[in-house]
Amino acid sequence: MLRRNPLDKELLQKLYHEQGLTQQAIANRLGVSPSHISREMKRLGIPIRTPSEYHNRYPKYDFDGTDMDKAYLIGFRTGDWYVRQAAGGTNFCISVCSNKPAQLQHFYACFADYGHIAVTQNVGPRHDETRLRAYLNASWDFLVPNPHAIPDWILADDDLFLSFWAGYTDADGTIGYRTFIYRGVPKVSKWAQWNTKKDKQLLQQGRQRLHEMGFRPSNIMSAKRQPDTRHFGIYNYTGLYKFLTAILPLLRHADRRAQAIKTLEFVKEHYIPPDASGQYPCPYCDFVGTSPGSLQVHLSRWCQYKPTPISKQ
Repeated sequence: MLRRNPLDKELLQKLYHEQGLTQQAIANRLGVSPSHISREMKRLGIPIRTPSEYHNRYPKYDFDGTDMDKAYLIGFRTGDWYVRQAAGGTNFCISVCSNKPAQLQHFYACFADYGHIAVTQNVGPRHDETRLRAYLNASWDFLVPNPHAIPDWILADDDLFLSFWAGYTDADGTIGYRTFIYRGVPKVSKWAQWNTKKDKQLLQQGRQRLHEMGFRPSNIMSAKRQPDTRHFGIYNYTGLYKFLTAILPLLRHADRRAQAIKTLEFVKEHYIPPDASGQYPCPYCDFVGTSPGSLQVHLSRWCQYKPTPISKQ
């Protein structure tokens, strides 16, 4: 039988408890098998780390952001992150699983300065996703509850609500536009939209606050193919212009920011604001619309002086 030389207790304690190395890492350093390290630790009476000690191997730093930052993180957590308390202690583990680089980069940007991030490759149903876990201290406990309603302290303040809604939009919202031809007539579809199956009260509160702030959201509707899914959006030029102008500085997800910038540029190009009397005059003829919609219908169908109609893309 192959016999290995006994290891020094002081060395093992230093590597395992003081330096925080795993049994695998110690085995690699000493040129032996992990099972030999395990047997030697038992023989020498060296206790293994508790779950709390395991998660404390890496330094952790207190949350030092503003209430705006906190509102944003709660909004994003509501839509996309999984949060649990680490076993045996007061630390917290926040995780995300995705195959989208922007999603993973966003996670790093939020937590890399505050704790260790563990990476697991090739997970998910198709083994093409990456799982990230951030281990944080107790100052991040505000992310543990998964609210199905917007907290009152956020609802009471316009700026905090917009920051929360930016986080929710980064996680679960969609922003975009497309042009198409319908029965020979150029059409435009543009939107900022949100949908959910579980957070219906949150959706109602968000829609109400957006309405109060003058962004003109639609009513909440059920999806035709998924009756248990509720959604609403901002689809008109006036509301979308105001909303994107207000929310863009608060978005942090690279993909969502790119969508918002592109859509806002499109809206600016085609949006015609009302005059002093609240009406919408055509810039090419004498027609005066009573709403943005009536002006857009006129421009797309009847105006003979418009130089270049919206083309199909």
